[in-house]
Amino acid sequence: INNGYNKSTQNRFFLVTNGRLIDFGDNNLTRSRFYCPLGMKMDFTNFATCDPVSGSCSNEEKVHYSQCECLTCPVGQYSLQRGGTFGNELIPGFQCLPCPFGANCSQNIIAKPNFWGFKEKITPPALKFTMCPLGYCRPPSGADFTVEFNGCQGNRSGELCGQCSKAYSETLYSTNCRPSKECNDYWFWPVVLLYLMFMALYVTFKPPLMPWTKRQILWFKKYEAANEEGNYDRGYLKIVFYLYQAGNLLLVSNSSERILNTEFMEPIVGLFNFRQKFSSSGLVCPFPGLTVVTKRLFPASQVFGTCLMIGLIYIVQRGVRKFRNQGAPSVGPYVGGILQIMLLGYTTLASVSFDLLRCVPIGSERRLFYDGNVECFQWWQYILIVFICALFVPFVVVLLWGPVKLFRGTISVGKFLLACCFPLPCLLYWVFAPFIARNTDNLNGANGQESKMFVERVIYDPFKRPEDGGKLSLSWESVMIGRRLILIIVKAFVTDPMPRLVIMILLCVLYLLHHALTLPFRDGTANILETISLLSL
Repeated sequence: INNGYNKSTQNRFFLVTNGRLIDFGDNNLTRSRFYCPLGMKMDFTNFATCDPVSGSCSNEEKVHYSQCECLTCPVGQYSLQRGGTFGNELIPGFQCLPCPFGANCSQNIIAKPNFWGFKEKITPPALKFTMCPLGYCRPPSGADFTVEFNGCQGNRSGELCGQCSKAYSETLYSTNCRPSKECNDYWFWPVVLLYLMFMALYVTFKPPLMPWTKRQILWFKKYEAANEEGNYDRGYLKIVFYLYQAGNLLLVSNSSERILNTEFMEPIVGLFNFRQKFSSSGLVCPFPGLTVVTKRLFPASQVFGTCLMIGLIYIVQRGVRKFRNQGAPSVGPYVGGILQIMLLGYTTLASVSFDLLRCVPIGSERRLFYDGNVECFQWWQYILIVFICALFVPFVVVLLWGPVKLFRGTISVGKFLLACCFPLPCLLYWVFAPFIARNTDNLNGANGQESKMFVERVIYDPFKRPEDGGKLSLSWESVMIGRRLILIIVKAFVTDPMPRLVIMILLCVLYLLHHALTLPFRDGTANILETISLLSL
């Protein structure tokens, strides 16, 4: 007799090869019970033959053969049950199930990298796996299958590995967690202020860095003075921002892991998405207690912070000029700078808002994708829904209709900027205003004309005029913003990665065809660069 569960003997409990009488008990109290490890089924063989010498078939003289062993499920299958016997009978109900997507069933079942498993059914117990945010989940440690089929990386824990372990805090620009007592990177705040000041100065005064660099490289070439007709914004900044912002939406887990984990690409992508990386390790922890939700709001705060920095620069310049008994500075560049930041930061603000509404089913509940410990929907998520409906969607319509009204002179610059800040109520006013009162906008003031010039330069200066490129050319900024919004919505609400990627690719093909048919930019080189950009996406 070989008894006892031993993995080295092919998971066999016992083997009787020449027995006379084997008794497993005759009632519920004395019957023997054998159980396999979790995920293994029981194989029980028990039969008797007549004695080959005497030919007798009495119970005392029968030759018994009995074997009890545990077997794994076939390749590509798993089970959360334990096979067993009760006396000389198998305990019924054990089933091997097909391996679900996102799981590795080579050793019963564990989650693949960046997947999280949960129980989908109770009878028979079955698992389903959903994708985790990149850098959250990993397979459990240990070679043998235990009751744990999920694992977290970077000192993370909880549902979907959505929070840091006890005594740890979230870090910016990384999914790892850092001990709370080490969250004292106070140098981070002055660096952020310098970054916001640089962005504010650049979009406000728009120094000609590219032409200056070109002249320094080609110093031997003579350049003619540009006439007023040729002095317009080519739109290169819009093209580059669109490329990196849309590209950041299109990246999937494997591609982003290879591309973004480079010292060259990650800072560039972050720069154009208001997520600039200030540390080579990414483990920046400016204060303890940082959570996933508050961390995702940080890029949005950079957009608002840049707008506030532009206002602060104007106040400082106005104070300096007043101290010198000089006139107030022109408000036009600052208005144009704030509008530029609103357009460039739209993708970041919309992405953050939709990300915080992205929920995935975990069993019978819906959980926040980026923090599975938060059940949907919380009170602040309802506020976000109102914010999206009142701002992000109507903003696209404002950019579609507002530039045409501004070009025709039917609204002032002030009312156009007000519509950009409060799109929904202003759109309703534009719809019903002709039935209520006549338009009394005054567009003849010097300040209004100067501000209008800077606003026009931001909104539709790079694009063709109506007589050259059709009426939609004035509203092409709305087209570029609308493209981003559609990609953001698809990324947020199509949870299955394969259909999401297919839909996004088809959308990018449509964007490319639309651009190729319209060629909206005034500058031919800009049209070529935008074609290359859309093709690369």
